Amino acid sequence: MNPKRKCDLCAEYNLKQFSTIRAVVRLSRGYWGLDDLKTNTNGCPFCMLAAVLQSNKVMGWDSRDEDGWYFDFKEQRNSFEKSHNGIQNEVF
Repeated sequence: MNPKRKCDLCAEYNLKQFSTIRAVVRLSRGYWGLDDLKTNTNGCPFCMLAAVLQSNKVMGWDSRDEDGWYFDFKEQRNSFEKSHNGIQNEVF
């Protein structure tokens, strides 16, 4: 929940880490959806999770959520692994 966090996974893959604070603001105000978040965090599942948790978005679909928001950490982690030629299991 640290807004000034440094992501070890982004550092390991030499990815530019997007500001979690800016991501939280954009998510909270409804400017971004999941695709925007994924694009701007380079698909890093940990950066995405940090932004989702700090913006109080529901993890998983909730019929009461008018935005129809859905975030599945495991799905995003698997997607990242596939797009980055697999990551050692111990990283997670």
